Amino acid sequence: MIYFLFFTSGFTALLYEVVWERLLHLTFGLSTYAVTTVTASFMLGLALGYLVGQSRRLTYYHPFVVYGVAEGLIGVFALIFPWLVQLIDTIYVAAGGSFIFKLLLSLLALAIPSTLMGLTLPTLARAVVQDGPVGKRVGLLYAVNTTGSVLGAFFAGVFFIRTYGALQTLWIATIINAAICLIALTQPRRTLPPDTRSCGSHSPLSAFHIFAFLTGFIGLALEILWFRTLVTVVSNNTYSFAVVLADVLLGLALGAWLYALIGPSRASAQTKATVFLIVEMIAAVFVVASITSLNHLHAITVDLSRLVGGNHWLGLGLVRMGAAAVVTLLPAMASGFVAPLLIDLARDRLQQPAERLAGTIFAANTLGSMTGALTGGLILIPLFGLSHGMVFLAVLSILVGVLLFSLVRPLSWVQITMGSVLTVVAVLTLWLLPKDLTLTKWYDRFENVQGELLFYREGAFGTVAVFQLGDVKELTINGIEEVPTHRDAVATFKLLAHFPLLLHENPKTVLVNAVGGGITLGAVTKHEVTVDAVDIVPDVRDAMTLFDKENDNVTQRTNWRLIADDGRHFLKITPQWYDVITADATHPAAAESWVLYTQEYYQLVKSKLTDKGIFAQWVPLHNMAPADYMSVLRTFHSVFPEALLLFTNRYTLIVGGKATLPLTVAHFDQRLAQVNADVRTDLQYLGMTSGQEALKYIIFDGPGIDKLVRDDYPILTDNHTSVEFAELNRLGMPGTMPFILARLLPQIQPDALATQYGIDPKLTLSRALLMRAKAVGTDDPLERSFQSLREVDQASRLAPEDGDINYYKQITTLEFLDLLNARYAELLNSSTPQTLLPKAGFAAQLQPQNPFVQELLGVTLLKLKRYDEAVVPLEAAVTIKTDDINYLSNLAFAYDQVGRPTDALRVLRQAKAVKPEAGKFLDEAIKRIEQKVGQPPR
Repeated sequence: MIYFLFFTSGFTALLYEVVWERLLHLTFGLSTYAVTTVTASFMLGLALGYLVGQSRRLTYYHPFVVYGVAEGLIGVFALIFPWLVQLIDTIYVAAGGSFIFKLLLSLLALAIPSTLMGLTLPTLARAVVQDGPVGKRVGLLYAVNTTGSVLGAFFAGVFFIRTYGALQTLWIATIINAAICLIALTQPRRTLPPDTRSCGSHSPLSAFHIFAFLTGFIGLALEILWFRTLVTVVSNNTYSFAVVLADVLLGLALGAWLYALIGPSRASAQTKATVFLIVEMIAAVFVVASITSLNHLHAITVDLSRLVGGNHWLGLGLVRMGAAAVVTLLPAMASGFVAPLLIDLARDRLQQPAERLAGTIFAANTLGSMTGALTGGLILIPLFGLSHGMVFLAVLSILVGVLLFSLVRPLSWVQITMGSVLTVVAVLTLWLLPKDLTLTKWYDRFENVQGELLFYREGAFGTVAVFQLGDVKELTINGIEEVPTHRDAVATFKLLAHFPLLLHENPKTVLVNAVGGGITLGAVTKHEVTVDAVDIVPDVRDAMTLFDKENDNVTQRTNWRLIADDGRHFLKITPQWYDVITADATHPAAAESWVLYTQEYYQLVKSKLTDKGIFAQWVPLHNMAPADYMSVLRTFHSVFPEALLLFTNRYTLIVGGKATLPLTVAHFDQRLAQVNADVRTDLQYLGMTSGQEALKYIIFDGPGIDKLVRDDYPILTDNHTSVEFAELNRLGMPGTMPFILARLLPQIQPDALATQYGIDPKLTLSRALLMRAKAVGTDDPLERSFQSLREVDQASRLAPEDGDINYYKQITTLEFLDLLNARYAELLNSSTPQTLLPKAGFAAQLQPQNPFVQELLGVTLLKLKRYDEAVVPLEAAVTIKTDDINYLSNLAFAYDQVGRPTDALRVLRQAKAVKPEAGKFLDEAIKRIEQKVGQPPR
């Protein structure tokens, strides 16, 4: 029963930890400093609990009583935690969000419950060690508890929070805790013998404290480095972090289980020290070797996906856990194995009571983990980089093993000298490894994409990389593509800046949330405004110079400042109000970006706007289930009744105002007349040189959004938001844009929009046709491309100056022709060659000077025995490309079939002149037609 209860309390502990840290992150922010502070506070409480748990005063009570009361108090604290967080939030904001308050309030929030969690291990250790070897029994207890934690970490986010919400998950954990408390307090209590052993000397214990501290430090520092590298494999989102955390906990559990089964608990101290050294060396060698194996993890992920299937959240989780386990499992197992081993070693040397040993060893280990969490991201990565950071930790692991071995089994000076020389050589050799970890540059070779790396930095706040991929540059942060420079993206970035600034009558202050490549920022700073630019990864500033062409050298302008923080946290603590706030391209599926799409965030934004302030946010159409997209619209509209939805080309923008929005052609014409030359240049790039062209982007206003979403979709809140799990919600959807547009299009009324805003109906109709072109959802790529091209061609005829439409027509035409070239032979020789005719005819209409499409149309007509119609496109093809023997032969055949043998002879002789080596074949055809010409008419 002890093990079952401790398994369950491990499960609930991780449910609590995930929810508590989530709530505190909403208060303190999501910067690296904030996250590590909260995590360190939790671990400090655990360490304190381990120490409290070995207190002599607690030995007066039966372990079940202490454990049951602790679990009950944890549940009580969990009930009041949400209200405590509200109080902390009020105090924190009033104090201006200082780091000291952040640290103190984190400790205040987490000290009591985490201390209670920590004391349960040494408490139950007092009960289990009566039945066998200390290390094995404590290791088994630790293994059972950690196994429960694995399940808690995995299911907390992907099931409980996703299904019920954060607070409801808290109530579920509280109910389980109440059951644990009642079961523990009602268990039969056998009398335990009093502990009469001497406390012994404290000085040797300090040495074991240090080793436990160092192993904890290495383990958590490695976990931080793994998080930063594995995002490329497991994606950068909440779900993926749960997967990696579960992987690490699984390794710890397996290591503890392994020690409980085969650990050298009864062996001599020298044997245990030898095993400790071997385990540390194996883990170190594996960590270094894994640096090169990281480059193959994506291939492993693909193979696992084929084997397991990734169209269900559980299957996807198992695939990603399997891929991450290739790197994390063995070193984590080593950490789980050496913790009880250190307890046994200390027991051999010190003869301390079991609960005292378990408490002090795990306290030191947890303090080391806390230090590793603090220094891993803030110091090791900026100082060494990811790969050298792993090498440093691997070498430290070996040194820890050697030092403990020498403490238990002293070495001769010769052995020490040789070991020192080998260590120095190993360090120097390993240090020659490239600092930049190849894994984070996968885009340079993944999916057959070859790009040139222009910028790379592994910083405390994230890994920033910029690639040149043909004519396009890509900025990635932690493996997520944030800033492409194709026309659609650049136009959307610029529109996100100019539209709200033109909509406002006289903007003076602007907040740009998320800087990226600085394209939106560059457009904003062209206006006569003062700008605060907030980004959680400040290293992007150094990468922005690579986007000087797109952001118009924004780094040289002086009317803005960069603030290193996450945008929501900055809004919470700043006393500033803004005329315009923009939220740049941050997908809600990316790690923790969901906090920028909840009702509470929108209310916060609204509270920081001036009386006529305007807020504009990018809302993606890709990688979001339609229901998630609709929920974002409903949530936004619930806070901003004065709302607009704009469609660009492959993205949408949502705009909200604190007051009535001036949506007239006259207003925009007036504002366009007021802007400076730099702004006009940008607007010409967008094709937005008049009020009509500004208003054409609108597809819904506030009442339209209300009619679209009604009450059919849930409002997203900090407690329960589906977009946090956008990746899971879209499983099975190869592309989400057509599905979302299919829901928008039936409610869009181009004529009504034109009448409402006083603009040319051709403009609104052309934009609707552009959306219809994007909404084609057939499974056949060629058919989809064909249908899209027909829609966008019609749109271009209505609005020939629309840059979005012309760009999409251009790329869709190229895609269509590529697919047509790849599939025409298959379709031509199929049982239904007539299906090729409309596609070939449309291609010839679009590109009359393209010899391939003219020839294709002609050949298709020949196949259908429509010889008279085939002559014209075949003649056109030969006129453009006069030296292709196939083109000439097909035209000669067509002439022959329509009764024009003289023309057929002329073309065949021309073909023979072009390719004399084909003379035999052509001579036979010429002779046959000459005989036909020479015959008298019948």
